Amino acid sequence: MVVPAMRIALLTVAAAALAALMMSPALSGGFVLDDFPNLALLSQVPEQPSWGQLIILMENGIAGIFGRPIAVFSFLLQAQSWPSDPFAFKLVNLLLHLANGGLLLGIALLLGKTDSRWRLATPLLLLLLLVWLLHPIQTSAVFYVVQRMNLLSSFFVLLGLLLYLSGRLLYLQSGRKAALLLMGLAPPLLAVLAVLSKENGVLLFAYIAVLELTLLPVPANDRLFRRLRILLAFLPLGLMALGLLLVLPQVLPGYELKPFTPGERILSQFPVLLSYLLAIFLPRLGAYGLFHDSFPIYSSLLSLPVLLSLLLIGAGLVAALVYRRRWPLPAFALLWFLMGHAVESTVLPLELYFEHRNYLPLAGIVLALALALQALWSRLQEERQRVMLLAGVGLASLWFAFVSVQHHVLWGNPIEQAYAEVHFRPESDRARANLVQMLSNNGQPERAYEVHLQTLNAGSENISDYIRWLEFSCILSDVQQPGSNQLQQFASQSAHDFAAIGILNNL
Repeated sequence: MVVPAMRIALLTVAAAALAALMMSPALSGGFVLDDFPNLALLSQVPEQPSWGQLIILMENGIAGIFGRPIAVFSFLLQAQSWPSDPFAFKLVNLLLHLANGGLLLGIALLLGKTDSRWRLATPLLLLLLLVWLLHPIQTSAVFYVVQRMNLLSSFFVLLGLLLYLSGRLLYLQSGRKAALLLMGLAPPLLAVLAVLSKENGVLLFAYIAVLELTLLPVPANDRLFRRLRILLAFLPLGLMALGLLLVLPQVLPGYELKPFTPGERILSQFPVLLSYLLAIFLPRLGAYGLFHDSFPIYSSLLSLPVLLSLLLIGAGLVAALVYRRRWPLPAFALLWFLMGHAVESTVLPLELYFEHRNYLPLAGIVLALALALQALWSRLQEERQRVMLLAGVGLASLWFAFVSVQHHVLWGNPIEQAYAEVHFRPESDRARANLVQMLSNNGQPERAYEVHLQTLNAGSENISDYIRWLEFSCILSDVQQPGSNQLQQFASQSAHDFAAIGILNNL
C-alpha cells in the first residue's frame, strides 16, 4: 500500500505534468520587448566560455539597482541558444515555474502541520497547485523570457518561507534551539539570493510577517520564541521601509522619462490593484496581455475610480489588521496580496501595470480560497448542498481551464497574439507597434506598413512611429520617407519613448 506522503508526491507530479501539458503551447512563442536589451549581453559570450568569463559577464546586467547577477548568470548558461532558440529559454522558465509550484505546495503542507485548521485535503492541495500554475495572469511571468528574474527571485523567496516554517515547526514540536538557527539564518541568506535575482525578493520578510500576523499560532509562554519572531518577522519591515527611503533619491529621477508624476503613479495604483484582483477572480478571454500602457493615469484623489478603490483597499486593510485573528483567511489573503505589491506598486518610477507582478501575490489568494472552500465543505451537512458545491467548483474549473489553454495557445503564436492585443486594447500604442513589428519580423512587411499607416493617419505624435516610417522606407522601395520637418517637429515635441531606441538600432 502506498503511504500517504508517497501518494501526495505522485499526485503532485501528475498535476504538474498536466499543468505543463496545458501550458506547453506557449513554448513556441518568441522573444518580446525587454528580452532584447536584457539578453543582448549573451552575444558577448565566447563559444566555449570559462567559468571566470561567465562570472565577469554576469556583473554587466542592466536591470534593477544591483544588475540582478544571479538571473543574468542563468541566461549566460544558455548563450548558445541566443537569439535563435527562444524555446530553450522558455522551457527553463517553465521548469522553474513548476519547481516554484512544488515549493508552494510544501508551504501549504507545513501550514497544515503547524495548525490543524489549515490542513488541506489532497484534492484541494492539487487544486491549489493547478490554479496557481495555470492562472492566465501568470503566463507573462513564465513565457516572457526576461521574467526569469522574477521566477528565480520567487524561487528563493518560497524556499526561504519553506525553511522558516520548517524551523518554526521543528522548534515548537521538539523545543530544539538549533531549529531557531534555521528560522534565523535561512531567510536572510535566501533574501540576499532573491534580491540578486530581482529586488522585490526583499519581500520574503513581508510574507513572513503576514503569516505570523494571521495564520501561525503563537505560544504564549515562550519568551525566546516571541522575541525571535519579532526580530525576524517585523523588524525587517521597518528596515525595508528605511531602505526604500534611502534609494528613493537614486530612483526618483526616473520619473523624468515617464508620462506621470510620483503622485499620479501612487493614485493610479489603487485602480491598478483592483484591476489585478478582478483579473484574478474573474478569468476571461482578453483580460490578460503584455500591453497595458493605455491604463488611465489619475491625477486627482477625487476621481471616482481612485476614490472608490482607495476606500475599498483602505477599509479592507484596516479590517484585515483589526480582525486578523477572527477572520484569518481573508486577512491573510488581502495582506499577502498588498505586501506582494509593496515594492512595485508604490513610489518607484515603474510602468503602471504589469501582470507578472502578481506572481507571488496570487499564491496567498489561491491558498486562502482553497482553505475557505474546505471550511465551507465541512459546514455543509446536506448531500444536495455538497453536490451543488462540487458542481459549481467543477464548472468554474472547466471555464478556468478553457481560458488558460486559450491564452497559452495565443502566446505560442506571436502574430495572433499581436492581433489579439490590439483587438482587446485598441487604445494601446505599444500593442499597435508590436503588431507592426511582428508582421515585419515574420515576412509580411507590406501588411505591417498598412497597419502602421493606420497609426500615422490616426494622428500619432510618437517619434518612434516616424522613425519606424524611415525603417519602412529602407525595406519597401515604394515607401516615401517622412519629411525632415516632420521628424524635427515630433522629435522636439514627443515624450520619451523607449521604443525609439530599438527602432534606431534596427536602422
